[in-house]
Amino acid sequence: MADPISSLRGAVVLVALATALFSIRNDVFAQNASGPNVAPPSPERLEQARRYIEMASSSAKVHAYISNFTRMTYDRSHGTQVEYNAPDGKSYLWYPGSRIITLGRWKVDEALAPDQSHRNVSLCYLYSAQSYDPTNNIRGGNWECAPAVLAIIRTKERLPGNPFRLDLSPQAPFVMSPQATNLGTLLAQSRS
Repeated sequence: MADPISSLRGAVVLVALATALFSIRNDVFAQNASGPNVAPPSPERLEQARRYIEMASSSAKVHAYISNFTRMTYDRSHGTQVEYNAPDGKSYLWYPGSRIITLGRWKVDEALAPDQSHRNVSLCYLYSAQSYDPTNNIRGGNWECAPAVLAIIRTKERLPGNPFRLDLSPQAPFVMSPQATNLGTLLAQSRS
């Protein structure tokens, strides 16, 4: 009988691959009068998906992508988030609407997939038990892991180092709006 945890990990990898191939930047579906149609991926989109999957193919590659970078992500539930992932495994999350930086830890996990020939690579975060995710009503205090390819896909921009100096003060540079933006605009606002 198959190990249920291995089967679940295999399912997560399949979901991540499907997401990478068919949901990159949420523009795969075209809407017309008869409803949504799945547009075949263009060669450029397939190449982009291949690059994402390659970047997430090993813990070393994910670590190199994440470590000592400031990443900006955006989704409809959280809005814009900015996070610096220090090389020592500490993370500094600037969450929209917050006046403080949420401190945490990050790590990359890698496990053998159910087929015993591939590796599942996850990016994991641990925030303090006092932290709170308003999108799912869950408090921090436990490691939360997701397929690394999803973290890479969600990254809208990244800059080397810690340009916002999020590790130097518990205060956020300013109260950030959840609206979609870019790092250049946020840097200019933080310096004004």
